[in-house]
Amino acid sequence: MGTMTPEEQRIAIAEACGYQWLTGPCYITTHHFGQYNDSDLAELKSLNFILGRHGKAIAIDTYGLNQTPDYPRSFQDLRGAEITLGLHNTDNLELRVKWINALRMVVSRRCPRNNSGSPMVSDIDLLTASEEERCEALVRTIGKWPKKSDAKHS
Repeated sequence: MGTMTPEEQRIAIAEACGYQWLTGPCYITTHHFGQYNDSDLAELKSLNFILGRHGKAIAIDTYGLNQTPDYPRSFQDLRGAEITLGLHNTDNLELRVKWINALRMVVSRRCPRNNSGSPMVSDIDLLTASEEERCEALVRTIGKWPKKSDAKHS
C-alpha cells in the first residue's frame, strides 16, 4: 500500500473539510495579507484557508486567525473533521461502516494475532485508537489514501 506523511494527511483532510488553497501574496479588501484592519479580520475568520508556501500547507495563526487544524496530532481537530465529514451522523450508515472498517484495518496492525494469524481487534482497540490511526482511517475513508501503484518510489 502507499503511504502518506502526516502533512499530506493533514492537507487531504483539510481539503475534504472545505479548506481552500491560497498561494503567494493574498489581498483581502485593500490590504496586503498580514496587514489587517478589523473588517479584514472578521472576513478572514469566517473563511477556512490552507496557505501554500514552498509546497507545504501552513496555518494562519500569527494573529489568532482560523488556523488549519493539525489532524494527525490533535484528537480535538480530528474529531471536528469526523463530525464535519458526517462520520458521526447516524443517518450516514454506509460512510460510517466504511470508516469503522478502515479504522479496524489500521488498528489491526498493532493487535495480537490468533492461531490462524488473524488480528484480534476489539471494540476497545477501536475506541483507544491513536490520532495517527484515526487520521489514516479517515483519509482512507474519504478515498485520498494512495493505492500501491500510486506510492512514491524511492
